[in-house]
Amino acid sequence: MVSGDDFDAIRFVYIVASLLAILSVYLLFTSVIVRYASRYVEKQRTKRRNQFYTYIIEYITGENESIERMEKSVKAEFDMDLFVEILADMMTQLDGQEVPKIQSLLFLPGIRAHYFAKLKSSANQQRIDACLYYSKVIDINDEELRLLRQYVKSPSPLLAHAAASGLLSSKEVRIRFEALTQVVHNPRISRLALIEIMYRFHTLALDQFEEESECISKLLVDTSIPAHNIGVVIRAITDIGYGQLLMVLYDLLESGFRSEDDEVIDALIYSMGQFQFGPAGDWMIDTTVGHANPRIRKSTAQAFEAFNDVRFLPYLKQLAQDPVLDVRIRAIFAMVAMGPEGQTNLDELAMQTEELQELIGRIRDEMEVV
Repeated sequence: MVSGDDFDAIRFVYIVASLLAILSVYLLFTSVIVRYASRYVEKQRTKRRNQFYTYIIEYITGENESIERMEKSVKAEFDMDLFVEILADMMTQLDGQEVPKIQSLLFLPGIRAHYFAKLKSSANQQRIDACLYYSKVIDINDEELRLLRQYVKSPSPLLAHAAASGLLSSKEVRIRFEALTQVVHNPRISRLALIEIMYRFHTLALDQFEEESECISKLLVDTSIPAHNIGVVIRAITDIGYGQLLMVLYDLLESGFRSEDDEVIDALIYSMGQFQFGPAGDWMIDTTVGHANPRIRKSTAQAFEAFNDVRFLPYLKQLAQDPVLDVRIRAIFAMVAMGPEGQTNLDELAMQTEELQELIGRIRDEMEVV
């Protein structure tokens, strides 16, 4: 005989089982609907993408230069974002006269209004999307410029980076430098973001090397900029090829500029090596051959190799006996690269210890294979 308590327990289990069954059916139907909706959206996206590609290609090739059909087709927010995404992809793949024609499509009134509304949004992601749109638009009006200048000072590194990208689309060095200055003072900006900003600051097509160099030289002596960021700037200057700043960098090196910041010193040594500026070697002999930081000793060996001057062989010989393996390897590579005199010094070095003999032998074999 079932007691009252047993009956209540059975009823409770029945109710729970029923609820779980209903929930399972609900989740099953929901997943089916979501999967179907996702496939439908992707199908529509592919269809619209192909349609927009056709319109854009016909426009830039002159087969059909009517903008009206694009204005009629690109009205929904979904379409606008997709259309701009396609234009951005095409701008990276094409060059010459096609790019201005593609850029002109970014100025379609509906698209411009759509992204300006995003720029004024209170949501960070909306603002970031808008800033990235403006990074492809050359002519920015005063109100757009005001908002971009406001956002480049944002504590959010993502928004600051995006806003800087928008300002860096300007043809004016003054505006581009303003964006660079804000970003380089930001201690939270990532290394990769700052490198990208440096490359965007230099606009090859405009041939403004002299003006750009003059601006960057002001950053180099600004002690309020975080040392990490200045190190990135110096390396970017070198890799981009601002030869006009070589003597500025050398003067900083010799003056002991930020000598307490290993990141900066390492970047300056890298710069001297990449520019193959041999006179900097005397400063390195006095200052960095015996530096406490092994990374700087390694960079010194690499710079001596770039100078390709046998007068640095005694110091490479010293670095080849460094307590840190990476430094020894870099110095031995440099000595091998210096030809017969370097090889003679290595032969003498190999006689000192079995470890050095084995390491030199391995590096020589590797260099021969290369």
